[in-house]
Amino acid sequence: MCGIAGWIKKGKIEKKVLENMTRVLSHRGPDGEGFYINENPSFSVGLGHRRLKIIDLVTGDQPMSNEDGSIWLVYNGEVYNFKELREKLAKKGHRFSSRSDTEVIIHLYEEEGENLLSRLNGMFAFALWDEKKKKLLIARDRLGIKPLYYYVGEEEFAFASEIKSFLHLPSFNREIKEEAIHYYLFLQYIPSPHTIFKKVCKLPPAHYLVWEDGEIRIEKYWEVEYRDYPDKGEKYYLERLRGLLEDAVKIRLVSDVPFGAFLSGGIDSTIVVGVMADYLKEPVKTFSMGFDVASFNELHYAKVASETFQTDHHEFRVKPPNVLELLPILIWHYDEPFADPSSIPTYMVSQLARRYVTMVLSGDGGDEVFAGYHRYLAERLLSLFRPFFFPFRFSPILSFINSLPESTRINDLSRRLKRLLNRMDLPSAERYISWLLIFDLERIGWLYTPEFEEKVEGIYPPDFLKKYFEKNLSLSTLGCCQYTDLKTYLPEDILTKVDRASMANSLECRVPFLDHRLVEFMASVPPHYKLRGFLLKYLLKKTFKDKLPPKIYFRGKHGFGVPIGKWFREELYTFTEKILLEKRTISRGYFKRKGIERLLEEHKRGRFDHSHRLWTLLMLELWHRFYIDQRLSSLTPSISVYSL
Repeated sequence: MCGIAGWIKKGKIEKKVLENMTRVLSHRGPDGEGFYINENPSFSVGLGHRRLKIIDLVTGDQPMSNEDGSIWLVYNGEVYNFKELREKLAKKGHRFSSRSDTEVIIHLYEEEGENLLSRLNGMFAFALWDEKKKKLLIARDRLGIKPLYYYVGEEEFAFASEIKSFLHLPSFNREIKEEAIHYYLFLQYIPSPHTIFKKVCKLPPAHYLVWEDGEIRIEKYWEVEYRDYPDKGEKYYLERLRGLLEDAVKIRLVSDVPFGAFLSGGIDSTIVVGVMADYLKEPVKTFSMGFDVASFNELHYAKVASETFQTDHHEFRVKPPNVLELLPILIWHYDEPFADPSSIPTYMVSQLARRYVTMVLSGDGGDEVFAGYHRYLAERLLSLFRPFFFPFRFSPILSFINSLPESTRINDLSRRLKRLLNRMDLPSAERYISWLLIFDLERIGWLYTPEFEEKVEGIYPPDFLKKYFEKNLSLSTLGCCQYTDLKTYLPEDILTKVDRASMANSLECRVPFLDHRLVEFMASVPPHYKLRGFLLKYLLKKTFKDKLPPKIYFRGKHGFGVPIGKWFREELYTFTEKILLEKRTISRGYFKRKGIERLLEEHKRGRFDHSHRLWTLLMLELWHRFYIDQRLSSLTPSISVYSL
């Protein structure tokens, strides 16, 4: 795993700038760096690379070129079928000077040009410079496991694994895109192609970009289709899933460095570890993170899985002081406002794992691919029992339920009842999307100043989700939900969280559930094999029942939650109140003081659980203090949160 950066500009490339753009990514590649600069009469090209050595430790340095130096590549990721591709290319006469998957991409481009992307099975972001055609090709993997950003300036173009590289461009202006804040408050992330900065974009998953003669062309190269396929019978799906997932795990065990696995004690990570154990002669090294708050702690389930597969197990508990220490680090590594609080344990479990290994496998993607979210079950309940529930919509019973206080437990019943009953009269698309939102229009109305509301008028962030849900109305409701999550929440939140947290610790994280063959197969599986009655992940659980200890097989869905609700009512309340109500925060012109006070007061009293909303606001303000208020020379993750 690595960090990449590059710059095309009119005139001469300033090597020091390219070096700074690349070296700021050193956490993604601590094992070495390399540069390529080519000055042409009309423009110059520079490529930079930071390397984390995983495969071919000796001859895999980058930038890497073909034999005559006409094609140069910087690459972040792993192509798991590179040996098979290499053999085919060698038979066609291509010569290789390394054992790396990087060189395979170069020769595959010589054979197939832009079509090479359809041949790759892996996670990747790369940039390829074709000197003969004076063309730059940058691309991102199908599911969006690896990040890639680009910047378009006056007579220049740049790309990088992380936005912070662009801060070193002489022309870069830290000018905020205000509609991005609007998206962020609804979604807890900023969706592709937007970013927090003007002139900077995310390249969406399964897309590539071509820069040629100053012109930019962006193309999609892959799509997954959830549609009504013929039912081939349960036995076929069980056998096919078993073969695909076992192979997906097996090919991700190719490594020249020590590796292990994240183990939460849930269905997904337990299956991954169980399959790993079948292929390895030594015990799997496993890593878990927990909390002192009982309803959020899964360490006992992780221990059950560890004992079942006799792993070499390591664990850690997160406490509020850890959070305050981590905040500047998280803000630095996520580059833009990002409000998924599970980034905290993800960072810490990555830090723990890196003490022992350089690569891990994880169970990420399991909920999206196999139908594991409670909201899928809620949609099933409403579709079946809506006529029964609907009379309660305007009854005193609903008023009573809405008046119930909300605890900060991960599966609080009153909070779930409110969300279920208050959504019953919405159309299916709007109802499902409402499960994914942090703020709604009512609470946004409490917050926004008239000036900021005017600036984002006409932009409705839920439409970003709705366009995916409604892409094909012939789909089953479950298919619409899964497709929406696969295209939005998974790449923009889950995979962003894991990539930044793991790479901040120079740890590569591989995700077998997101092998594109497996994703395509599960999209073809009829919905009743994924959600059977009220049983989530039916096909996955039945296929790998032999890998699941009874305590894990029969446990309910838990989720990777963080007890920020409790912390905001206790240990972190004073800190959060101080930051959100300071003059500096209010003077930014986004929010009314009274709106913030109302959220704080209702949460403190237990009237509502506003924990995710408060976390979203807190991370936004701290991001401003870190990335906007400070000088570039002062940006460092080692500062104290109290100095922000």
